[in-house]
Amino acid sequence: MELIDRALDIVWSCWKDGGWLMLALVGLAMTIGVLAIRTLLEVRLYQFHVTDSDLENYLNQPSHAPKHLHGLFSYAGDGNPAPAELTSRIEEIRQATLSKLKQNTTVLSILVSAAPLLGLLGTVMGMLTTFTALSSGNDEAIAVIASGISAALITTETGLIISIPGYFLLHLAKRQIGSLEHFFSRIQRAGMRRHRNRQSRPEDSLTMGVLPEHQTLPATTEPEPVFIDEPAPFPAS
Repeated sequence: MELIDRALDIVWSCWKDGGWLMLALVGLAMTIGVLAIRTLLEVRLYQFHVTDSDLENYLNQPSHAPKHLHGLFSYAGDGNPAPAELTSRIEEIRQATLSKLKQNTTVLSILVSAAPLLGLLGTVMGMLTTFTALSSGNDEAIAVIASGISAALITTETGLIISIPGYFLLHLAKRQIGSLEHFFSRIQRAGMRRHRNRQSRPEDSLTMGVLPEHQTLPATTEPEPVFIDEPAPFPAS
């Protein structure tokens, strides 16, 4: 309990010495954390560890896919599209999904880069307070100088503490988005295999009016003429 009270006293002292800029730093840290976690959770909705046969099964029967992916596989595999149409559908889904996630990583990159700059702003403000106290020559100058130096160091330290984990979260989010792009490529390859497999089945080929290469129609032969012995017009002598 004593350790908790001491830690709370240190936090309160840092908060008080850092000034109003600490509010901006804490708000920035919360925004970075929420945006990073939200992006990672959205990416993790997709199944990266499924096999290629599972993906092909999801295209054939979208109801077997996870619930949040029913629409994706229903749209991608509806009607056994040709490879060109399948590529177009997958690219459409890819752009719709990744555009928002990449926008989140762009905003996250800006916020993470702003954290040390905001701490540097606190450093400049603290040094200005220190120089003002030095030039005043009052009896309270020592206390004001100490307060200014403390604010300069605390805000810089807080900005660095926020930015370092933020860079790790940003790197992890970009890596997961790269895995998601590979996931869409695997869906496209699974759809092409599904198209080739259906083309190679005899029943599907007959339905489409195309025969496989190893099968040919039986050769038609004309019926041989049948001769009937007619009776002679005159009796034989």
